[in-house]
Amino acid sequence: MVKSIYEIGNWHENEFDETQRLTEELGKKYTKVITINLEKRDNKLFYSECKLDNKTGVNYLYRKTPAAKPDPYSLTLKPSGKGPARVVDRFVKYCEKHPGELTNSIKNILDNDKEKIVSDIEKLAEQFTGKNEYYFLTVLINGQYVGEFDEFRRNFLDEVLNFRNSRKGVCFLCGKETEVGARVSALRLPMRN
Repeated sequence: MVKSIYEIGNWHENEFDETQRLTEELGKKYTKVITINLEKRDNKLFYSECKLDNKTGVNYLYRKTPAAKPDPYSLTLKPSGKGPARVVDRFVKYCEKHPGELTNSIKNILDNDKEKIVSDIEKLAEQFTGKNEYYFLTVLINGQYVGEFDEFRRNFLDEVLNFRNSRKGVCFLCGKETEVGARVSALRLPMRN
């Protein structure tokens, strides 16, 4: 039986990439996403608009940021009580920490168009009147979420696996010390007493 569970685990791991295993659910209350839409024209990124949409099964590269780690793991965050300006600032910090062609362009847009982006987010956030409905924020580039770009996936993996307080442990099946207990809810097994 243990060997079967181990084989199912191996199959499951091969079907999903490493980032999907290490991401966390945003929560049932977070049903909407506000996207900061960027478009690439003539090899240059431009801010186009912010949009409100329903949460889908997309890999948003979300993982709750522990208090000991002030920088986000990716460009997907839940808004804090300090408003969308704080989220945009944290996105800028993320881009500064992970310099690259894409992240440098995003940082420049967030710096230069911050007031417009924050204003657009605030207008969309006003639509939320229910107590049990929340939104989160992420970046879209030419209609693609950050989880679809190798650069962001590599950065996410580096951040999660190298953080000193990561969920390291010993796997009870294979005995290896590794990241454990992250997103195992996708694999549900019936248990008998």
